[in-house]
Amino acid sequence: MSGYTFSKIGAAGDLMNQGEGETPDAVCELLYDLARDVPEAQVIVAVDKERGEATAFLVRGSKEGKQSRVFSFALQKEGPEFTINLDKDNGQNILVLRHELDEDATRRWKDEIGLLWVNAFNEYQDLKRILRCWQCHLSPDARVVVNSCDQPGTTRVLKEYLGELGDLKHERTIGNAMVLTVDRCTHHWMIDSDNLGVCKHCGRKRNFKKMINEAKEAETGRIKGHVSKTKAVKHTNTGTKTRSSKTRYRS
Repeated sequence: MSGYTFSKIGAAGDLMNQGEGETPDAVCELLYDLARDVPEAQVIVAVDKERGEATAFLVRGSKEGKQSRVFSFALQKEGPEFTINLDKDNGQNILVLRHELDEDATRRWKDEIGLLWVNAFNEYQDLKRILRCWQCHLSPDARVVVNSCDQPGTTRVLKEYLGELGDLKHERTIGNAMVLTVDRCTHHWMIDSDNLGVCKHCGRKRNFKKMINEAKEAETGRIKGHVSKTKAVKHTNTGTKTRSSKTRYRS
């Protein structure tokens, strides 16, 4: 890998198996450097299609920096071929593996996020949901790195969150990864009768009408999802009780 010192790739390469989830060299180096600069009191969140090199470089960068915890969320189940080898020196106490990600989890989230890595599927709704859920937990100095920014779905979401629906600003682009920062302007909105706002300080525009409608749709979807999960759990419990009763009867 060009552009790396031996210490960077040597240690990070030992953290995870290679092959799956490979990330371009320049993006790996970017994640390493950003993770190293995250303050100790803040955490790093990785929302990834599958754990791979990116997670390894986040852990290694954090270890050589302030040792901020790295919460790794995988969006798809890992097969039996997935392996991870961590010891105390390579970040065992830093990496926290999470196997489920939903809107309820982010609602319960308490830690301030200094770095958010998003390497999701390129579907518009999926990526938008991820940014909507995590944006409110970002620290004022946080960085957000979104991979595959050249894909149509990702491009559309970024356009919205850099524009009238979000509070993010473009900092730089490395390969297919875009680095975003939090808009730190204390907005003073001038809102018209159509719920379209313009900040008198920075000129940023905000479509409050669309934001309100999308928030309602998201809440409706969350409630439906919660109801479906509850029904599924009840169905499972009922089936278990039925099988248990039949067993007792036979005995």
